Amino acid sequence: MDWQTILNLGVSVATGIIGWFASNIWQAHKELRKELHDHRVEVARDYVSYTRFSETMGEVREMLKRIESRLDK
Repeated sequence: MDWQTILNLGVSVATGIIGWFASNIWQAHKELRKELHDHRVEVARDYVSYTRFSETMGEVREMLKRIESRLDK
């Protein structure tokens, strides 16, 4: 075998490895994007917004103040 054949073989193997690695990264990237999208949908569906939480906590505080005032009497 001459040097050109060895060089061509080496470049071919290196290109194959780089292509396989890039393909794996691309698949992982696609899966991560899907998981991120699913997470955004879950957060929007299941978790309460900050304004809604603040309103509810305000109502709870008012109830606690009324209970405390009745206990003080």
